[in-house]
Amino acid sequence: MEGPLVAAQPRLLIAALCDDVRTELRGKVSLMGLFDNFSVSDVAKPLPPFRLYARLGVTTPGEHAVRLRITSIEEDFQVELPGKLVARETSAASGLHEAVMTLGITGLVVPRAGRYRLRFVVDDAEVDGPMFTVTLRERRNLN
Repeated sequence: MEGPLVAAQPRLLIAALCDDVRTELRGKVSLMGLFDNFSVSDVAKPLPPFRLYARLGVTTPGEHAVRLRITSIEEDFQVELPGKLVARETSAASGLHEAVMTLGITGLVVPRAGRYRLRFVVDDAEVDGPMFTVTLRERRNLN
């Protein structure tokens, strides 16, 4: 007797935080202003708006539930943003059904300066994504 079928682990093919994502008519994507650090004067205020670009590969075509999970490195802070991915044609490069996710994130407030991790949860399988830091910028006296 065979065991239950287990879906293969999704693969993160590329992920980046940036200021803007531009898609040309022929599908070419340009990521503008790549970064991994937010330098802020006050962590009580929301982080500046940013975009997340990600391309994920899955073994089956169609719709897949996805959640973007943002956590502190200590894992005492967590925010989840739900959504869906639609994976279509098989990519000749990866051999997987690929889905692109472009997400604008505004109003994110973190509890303190430090390191934060992005994870993608695709059909309940977790995939590590990029990390970022939040650093406190010294206030300058203008006197």
